[in-house]
This record gives sequence, structure tokens and C-alpha cells, in this order.
Amino acid sequence: MAVSLEADIGYHPIHESSDITVVKSSRDIVLDNYGIIDVDCGINIEIPAGYKISAKTLNCFAEQGVLAVSSRIEEKRLIITLVNLGKQIKIGSGDLFSKISIAPIYGFEWYSKKDYQ
Repeated sequence: MAVSLEADIGYHPIHESSDITVVKSSRDIVLDNYGIIDVDCGINIEIPAGYKISAKTLNCFAEQGVLAVSSRIEEKRLIITLVNLGKQIKIGSGDLFSKISIAPIYGFEWYSKKDYQ
């Protein structure tokens, strides 16, 4: 799997052989309670067809009610959508707030019982 990463602000692999990377915020964010925001992580990323990217909030933010509900790539930029179910919180520019992983997408086909007879 060939993944291309280029960052404005930074990221770092948890381990050299790991496909999990910790992501930093590219700007100051104030997230009101029950607020939803798209965060441009400052990372240009390309992943091959047949793979997906997923994000998880780091525990220090998840414990305060901040959850990563989706991640996507728009024009090669990593965008993570956060929702805050707790009190208002500030995520500062450069704060580590999420981890991402890239994994293959597996598919399957449904067969009816009569196809096996």
C-alpha cells in the first residue's frame, strides 16, 4: 500500500511500522457543547483505491465528550468532523487531537440458498 502524506503543521506516526498516525489541529478551535465542526488537519494525503481512512479522538478529548464522527479527503486534504457532547472546549493550534488509520476495504456478495443447489 502506497500512502502519500505531506503536512503543513504536522503529524507523527505512533511507530515506524504502524499505520496509525496522530493528527494535530492546524488552527485554534473553540467547540461549543453540542457543536459540530469540520477540522482541516493541514495534511495532504493520497490513499490508493480500495482503502479507507478512519479517525478516532484521543482519549483526553473523548473523555470530555469530543468525538470524531467522520473523516474524509477533500482535494487531497484530510478533514475530520468533530462533535462535542460535553462542555465548551478549546483545541489549540498544534494540539494532538485525533489518530488516523488506513485500512483495506473488504466487500462481499450475497448469494441465495438456491444458488448452491
